[in-house]
Amino acid sequence: MRHGREWMCWNGGIPIETVRVPNRAGTKKIGAYRFGDPDNVERHKTGGRQPFSKAFKKLLYERQGGKCAFSGEPLEARYLSIGHRIPYQVAGDQVAAEDRPGAFMLIALGLQRMKSWSCENCRNGKEIRDITICDACYWANPENDQHIAMEQRRRIDITWVGPEITAYDILAKAAARGGISLPQYVKELLKRKA
Repeated sequence: MRHGREWMCWNGGIPIETVRVPNRAGTKKIGAYRFGDPDNVERHKTGGRQPFSKAFKKLLYERQGGKCAFSGEPLEARYLSIGHRIPYQVAGDQVAAEDRPGAFMLIALGLQRMKSWSCENCRNGKEIRDITICDACYWANPENDQHIAMEQRRRIDITWVGPEITAYDILAKAAARGGISLPQYVKELLKRKA
């Protein structure tokens, strides 16, 4: 949320304008808010954020096989959060209600924070708000993406579990011997194989 004479949207989709006003003593300016132009109300958000039911989370958990949508790591449901494929700031809840489970995915908590930060700082989320741009993004469709937050990037989140950790340790040691990061080492290995 930036201050100044800019429009902001709170959960309800009502435009709020930030203004500077004198404090009670008149010694300095402080931030204050007032309702903005009613023509700028984002009607798809006026119902506010809706909580998800436990049954809905269970349904998503079963649909995804108990795995994070990004890493594919099997996790207990308590370590996964429900995420909108298309961010709320772009689509609102009406476009993605519980009767449309395909509009959501379960995401490991740390990756959920990464997705939120990336979407909140994406030009599409801030200005353009085009659902089709979001739909082609890794954060909405990791299985079929064309960009990450409107940048030409590709991403893979890999988790090694149980006996696979031995392979991870071998890769990590080889990367350290080469003086490069593990992700860079994996990229180098893949280049050699291609």
